Amino acid sequence: MGKSSIHRKYDGVCFAVTGAAGFLGSNLCNYLLEQGAWVLALDNFLTGQHRNIQDIKSRYPHQFFFADENIIEGIQQWDFFIAKNKLPHPKFLFHLASPASPVDFERLWRETSLANTLGLLKCFDWAEKFDTRVVFASTSEVYGNPAAHPQMEDHLGEVNFHGPRGCYDEAKRLGEALVYQMVNKGAIHGVVRIFNTYGPGMRLTDGRVISSFFQQVYQNNRIVVHGDGHQTRSFCYSRDMVRALLAYAYSGEQSPINLGSVEEVSVLQLAELIAQRFGNWSTTIEFAQRRKDDPQRRRPDLSRARDLLDWTPTTTLIEGLDLTAKYFYDGLKTETARVLHAQPN
Repeated sequence: MGKSSIHRKYDGVCFAVTGAAGFLGSNLCNYLLEQGAWVLALDNFLTGQHRNIQDIKSRYPHQFFFADENIIEGIQQWDFFIAKNKLPHPKFLFHLASPASPVDFERLWRETSLANTLGLLKCFDWAEKFDTRVVFASTSEVYGNPAAHPQMEDHLGEVNFHGPRGCYDEAKRLGEALVYQMVNKGAIHGVVRIFNTYGPGMRLTDGRVISSFFQQVYQNNRIVVHGDGHQTRSFCYSRDMVRALLAYAYSGEQSPINLGSVEEVSVLQLAELIAQRFGNWSTTIEFAQRRKDDPQRRRPDLSRARDLLDWTPTTTLIEGLDLTAKYFYDGLKTETARVLHAQPN
């Protein structure tokens, strides 16, 4: 369907996205490009996947401008892209660049800490040239393992900064503090607190609970639950989260707002659902030691998101899992075929 035959909300608008080859970043880029926007993208593939942007590059060669750069070292190529292609000044910069999985924090603790602090400052410096609004992707992890439930934005958090998640949790908290200081000086930036999100584009080995369960079902026909499984989570599908990010960006709000789902399930219920729906009669559920600092309950209060952004998620957990399962299954088939093709006859 041609450009003239469909209404596209973001036609002619330029956006910037760090972490563009990551799970959420690639979903945001793809959505914006479908809507006719120009996108300046950046990633150094520390945890992002080439697979996530290969199709985007081929489908949108005149809308998608990608820089293979480390945000910690600053943004070098975007100015060139703007000048060469006569792009309008970017309206928003979404700073999504950061390792975001517990399996990455130990080996990438330095990069995790710096991406959310020094990298954020680099975003501020670049955005100032174009009067661009920076939206910083913070996290529900700023709440730690709180007694308050559901979590509201005014809760100050109960975080163990000496724990295995400390480099991520505290870097996000400092990032929020930096946004607060910039806003006090008249900047137009803002913060979103993203709760558990899933969907196509995730790494199968990223250690998050949904991707881990799918990996275990497909490769080992079993699921391993850490702890007793009574800890709860609420999972938001990626397309809903993308809509939320854009709603926040355009709202002009500057204080943190929770984004996520209120469909709360226990980890054990999730394991049973994935086993029944995507496993077979012999799929087993096993238990392992609970991970340190694993939150017992996690669900956002979405009152501010509903009132200020007019946003709530619309994709059910079942619907989202079906779409995610296909992505993982197709990826495993492709990888298996690649390995078999590479083997000598």
